[in-house]
Amino acid sequence: MTPEQRPKVAYGDIVRPALGAAGRRGQAAKGLHGVVVDGIGRAIVENRIVPGTLLNADELTRTFGVSRSVVRECVRVLESMGLVQARPHVGTRVLTRENWDLLDPRIIDWYADSPGSARQRQELLELRSGIEPMAARLAATAVVPADALEEMGDCCGVMADAWRRRDKAAYFRADIRFHVLMLHHCGNDVIRQLAHTVAAALASRYVEETFFRDPSTPASVKRHRHLVVQLTARDASASEQAAREIVDQTLIEVGPA
Repeated sequence: MTPEQRPKVAYGDIVRPALGAAGRRGQAAKGLHGVVVDGIGRAIVENRIVPGTLLNADELTRTFGVSRSVVRECVRVLESMGLVQARPHVGTRVLTRENWDLLDPRIIDWYADSPGSARQRQELLELRSGIEPMAARLAATAVVPADALEEMGDCCGVMADAWRRRDKAAYFRADIRFHVLMLHHCGNDVIRQLAHTVAAALASRYVEETFFRDPSTPASVKRHRHLVVQLTARDASASEQAAREIVDQTLIEVGPA
């Protein structure tokens, strides 16, 4: 591919308010490094910078108003995520989706606002359907501490109240905390490390316009409460089934990608 054939990048289109699903944070909270990583990473995931593109370091320094050293550091971060590949005497090339670390919470966050969000949502739910039922079984066997079970119960109360008030942000905070607590207390260190991925997957649903549909949301809260009951009873099989019902019902509601 000659320089003339390489995809061109409108670098001015990269910088825009970063309002991803997971954080809904402003750029000011990210710092210069975070803004650059977020800006380039989001543009790649949203396909505004297409695979095969060679990033121009000079253009990026001008666009973001940062030094070349900051750009180089950000490229290393993006490379660790599989979004780009930097080679001496060649440059930094944008890679295709199969190279990306799709479990990275930042990529999940960026994807939630992209044209591929439906596909990601389906794939993450399928991942959760394999992880969370087993985590629940293990958590019942490992015996979740009483204070953690109490907090999980409190999360259910917050979710129910948030649904009544139509407070989506409060609902998601409690829902995420609920699932993270279960994963953290399952006794499996590998599964525990996936807690951040599951949290990002749950947060990615924030953008769904159909959320808080009656009667699916209160029914979901009821299923979460049932899981707490089974974990408290230390019933491994019932806990596994309760967790499976939570994810399976979400799969039904979301539908195919």
